[in-house]
Amino acid sequence: MFVTTTMITIQIPYVKHKPWTLAVAWLLFFGFLDGLFFGAALGKVPHGAWIPLLIGIVLCVLIPCGCYGQLILRSDPSS
Repeated sequence: MFVTTTMITIQIPYVKHKPWTLAVAWLLFFGFLDGLFFGAALGKVPHGAWIPLLIGIVLCVLIPCGCYGQLILRSDPSS
């Protein structure tokens, strides 16, 4: 959820052409709510919630590597 909040925060000034103060207010309000949910979920990590976290971390590492590899393949004139 925090990724969505961050992306919308970036979109507010650059895409919607709204003031930065609105973007900061958005980030503070919804970032706080996301932080509350994250803090509540941290207590469940020792009881098995580490599995989805591990899957998410692995995907966050693999997906950018795959995108970077595709970028290299597309920019290489010999392939």
